[in-house]
Amino acid sequence: MPGFRFPLQRLLDLRRRHEDEARCQLAHSQREVCRHQERLTELESACAEARQDAVPAAGAPVQPGLLLNNDLHLARLRLLATAQQSSVDRWQQQEQAHRSELVEKARNREVLERLRERRRSVHVADEQRRDGQRLDEAGALAFAHNHSHTAASDAA
Repeated sequence: MPGFRFPLQRLLDLRRRHEDEARCQLAHSQREVCRHQERLTELESACAEARQDAVPAAGAPVQPGLLLNNDLHLARLRLLATAQQSSVDRWQQQEQAHRSELVEKARNREVLERLRERRRSVHVADEQRRDGQRLDEAGALAFAHNHSHTAASDAA
């Protein structure tokens, strides 16, 4: 409605911008969780393959050097998988923090939007009331004008 101006519009715009930034941060942390989980899955698959390679084929001679090398490789993969799991956990915590922040910022924005809508409704009601008063006044003036003309023609 023309004439309506929300005094807190700049604050509402700022809150919308903060919500958009929080949404971007959440999306970034979600991508990082996925990326780290994919890497963890790759490491777990590599561990499974290394365990299978550790078992020699039936009747094949066991070479101690290869066995030791495979054990060291498996230990390294397990260590990397543990570190990667820690990284996944960290990113999941960060994702949850970003999600909570986004929810809070969305609530803050919604509060201002509800206030704006209430003030807009009050403004519309006031405008309608003023328009009604103007119409009433115009009708009263027209009636008085017509009534004075009628009284003047009756007197003549």
